[in-house]
Amino acid sequence: MHKIALRDLRGATTILWELTDENGKAIWKINLIYQNQKRELKIDALNKNII
Repeated sequence: MHKIALRDLRGATTILWELTDENGKAIWKINLIYQNQKRELKIDALNKNII
């Protein structure tokens, strides 16, 4: 998952990983810092697509 999360945001620093349930789907919410800005990224835990 780490590679998926950072493939578009090279150089980002991850702060928090949280596995949640959204409408019956397992979703990874990743908080990170990219270019001095806090960002949130969501990844479908089953198919590994960025949402």
